[in-house]
This record gives sequence, structure tokens and C-alpha cells, in this order.
Amino acid sequence: MKILLVGALAILALTSGGKARASEARFALEISTPKRLLNLPSGSAVTAQGGRFWVFGDDSPWAYELDNSLSIKDKHQLGTFSLDPAGRIAKQFKPDLESSAAIRLNGFDHQVVLGSGSEAGLRERGYLIRENRDGAGGGIGVEVKEFQLAPLYAQLKKVGGLDRLNIEGLIVAGPQVLLLKRVNAGGNMIFAIPKEEFIDYVQGRRSSVSRPEDIPVRLPAVDGFEAGLSGGEYWPERDSLVYTASVEATGNAYADGAVLGSFVGVIPRRNLRSNVLLDLVDAAIPLSRDGRIVLTKAESITVESGSLRKIKGVIVSDNDDGTSEFFWYQLVAY
Repeated sequence: MKILLVGALAILALTSGGKARASEARFALEISTPKRLLNLPSGSAVTAQGGRFWVFGDDSPWAYELDNSLSIKDKHQLGTFSLDPAGRIAKQFKPDLESSAAIRLNGFDHQVVLGSGSEAGLRERGYLIRENRDGAGGGIGVEVKEFQLAPLYAQLKKVGGLDRLNIEGLIVAGPQVLLLKRVNAGGNMIFAIPKEEFIDYVQGRRSSVSRPEDIPVRLPAVDGFEAGLSGGEYWPERDSLVYTASVEATGNAYADGAVLGSFVGVIPRRNLRSNVLLDLVDAAIPLSRDGRIVLTKAESITVESGSLRKIKGVIVSDNDDGTSEFFWYQLVAY
């Protein structure tokens, strides 16, 4: 690994103008050289669970199971889609699975995967994936349940005063579930929902949730384009969120643009305040190596292991060319 940059951790205070601003607490981020997987398209979401990594692509019909060397061990079909010769779903038909979280329900490990909601219909669906372990052979099968996100996403749009969504991150954080919305659909925003209500929703036990809280977020800009929230994970020992954000030269939630760089940062959960702008412009750390910006579109981050001072895990990037890149990272607070 190579040390990227030392930056400021977001410890926030309210200004007189009702904006949350960052003061400085130091931390260091290290990343490895990337590992590219040619047969895993459009990596958009990653979680760590049970000694393995689960990866989802926004135009792939598969849930990919990776080992600790980031090699594909298995894949599980989520649904039936028309595929091109490279095994990818055409843009107009893809479910746009952009966020996932690991959760344990009724004694079983589960993955919750959400479509972005950037288009009505196909992109307003989610999947609840239950793992079934074979005790004798150690293999893993899955049961996949599809659920509809349109009612929940309609609530989010109403609360945020939005015409469109682009949900890119899902974090189960203590008593809350947090959904991260990307900048190109009305500004960066985090929605907070009670965890138990979200679980009941994805299991079909309720058709709506209590009024979600909405937290507007501001991130750094590159060449006039603000970074967009793209993924996140929970750091339980610090009760904080770890997020990725990436910069594309596009203001469109549907179209891709030139990749201008990516960021990683940390947000203490206590600083999420409904309707109060969370200013992370000076707190986000750009991904760079040997003093140069890494032009990669970081889409998701997972915490494999951690303590109060340090976490380790994987960042996944979507290359927009049918391949995915993975970086090992270490984040140290001091």
C-alpha cells in the first residue's frame, strides 16, 4: 500500500447561518494498486460478510461472491434479463443496482440491494438475498426476493423536494438506515430512516416508513463539477459513516461523463441533522498515488475489519467499460 494523503475528519459545528462546517481531526488513508476484474462488469456496490465480499454491478444480473484475494468464487442470478454478448444489460433495461448492505435477519445473513431510482419502473426495484450455507460442503446458495421501491422513493422525493432520485449508497448504521443520493439529481443528500421500519419495508411487512429525515451535503468540486456521493459503510467503533464520492463531467443522472477523480471521507453520525447543510468540502480526501490524482470512479466502500482507530476494507470502482477495479484501503484516525 502507498499513503495517499493526510486530511481532516469531519467533526462538525453549526455556524450562525445554519450550516454544518468541519473542524480538523487528523487521519491518513492508504490504498493499494488496483486489481482489475475483466469478467465483473460495472462494479457499483460491495459488502463484506462471512469472510467474503459480495459485489453488484449496475448492469449485471449477478450477485458476485469474491474471496479474500478478490477472485470470483461464485455468482448468483438475481433475475432474468436480456444480455449483450459481454453479459451486460443494455442501459435502457438495467435495474441500475447501485447500493447494498449486509444485514442479519432471523439467523441468516442477507444482502439488501437497491436500484438507483433514477428512472421509474426498472430502477425502482430492490432485492433481498438470503444466504443458505451447505454445512457439509461449505457452499453457499441464495434465495432472492424482489421488492418494489417506488413507494419509498416517492416518500424520499417528497421530503427532499425532488423531481428525481439517484440513490447510490445504503448504510445500516446503529438504529438508522441511511440512503445516499448523488449530486446529479438535485444535489447530494442523505436520507435517514429508522432501521426496523426499513427492514419491515424490504420484507413486505409495511408499505411506507415514517417521515424520512433529509440532510443536504456539499462536497468538493473538480473543474466545476461537484463530487457525488457514490457509496458508504458504517464504522461502528466510531459511530461514523465512511463514504465514497466521485466526480464525473456530467450533470445528468442517466448519462455517464468523463471521470475526474474520487474522494473518501468520514462523517460522525451525530452530525447528521435534518435540513442542516453538511459541508464536507474541506474534509474529503482525494484518491491519489505518488502525488497524482487517481482517475477512477469509486462507487462503493466496505469495512472488512476495524477498531476505534483504524479500519480496513475494499473500494470498488466502475470503469464504464465492462470491467471493475478494486483497491484495498486502510484508514487511520489520530
